[in-house]
Amino acid sequence: MMKLTASKSNRIALGSIPRAMRQYPAAIRSALIDIGLKNEGTARAMILAKNKTGRIYNVVIRGKRVKHQSSAPGQAPANMTGDLQESLGFQVAGSSWLLFGAGTAYSRALELGNPKGNLEPRPFLSATVTKTAGFAYMRLSRRPYVVLLGR
Repeated sequence: MMKLTASKSNRIALGSIPRAMRQYPAAIRSALIDIGLKNEGTARAMILAKNKTGRIYNVVIRGKRVKHQSSAPGQAPANMTGDLQESLGFQVAGSSWLLFGAGTAYSRALELGNPKGNLEPRPFLSATVTKTAGFAYMRLSRRPYVVLLGR
């Protein structure tokens, strides 16, 4: 067992440990918010990307007839009305979890597919989390370290 006693040389270091530990949850929460924002932006960019290779067909969107190129199975969904990308969001609770998803009625069917509706999966949420995993690791490993060092 190690015993620490305050002395002139280590008083500053011992005093900064409790302060850093109080700031630690705030640093993790801040990192989770950064990750949520990154996930939201990445998913939005994947949906709005023009590199879709699905079939092209005519559709009526808000009273206007336009040509639309759908996404192929395995690609992120193609943007048609903007509702899917506008419904993207995240929530952070304390410093313990981050919830990221889309709020449209059809987002689950797009992500997982729907055999009854003859729709193959067009994963965009899981692909986003995979794509931003390195960023998430960097934010969660760096943020608390910076707080403990007082930077």
